[in-house]
Amino acid sequence: MWKAGHYGNVIRFLPPLVITEELMEKGLDIFFRVVKEVEGEH
Repeated sequence: MWKAGHYGNVIRFLPPLVITEELMEKGLDIFFRVVKEVEGEH
């Protein structure tokens, strides 16, 4: 995961081209869960 954008506020995911759909979904689920958790802290 790399940050991008003018202010470093864009997250780019760079999974390998051979990633399975199951593993991709698991990773995105984790990411979205963490984002929701962090949003609740503010």
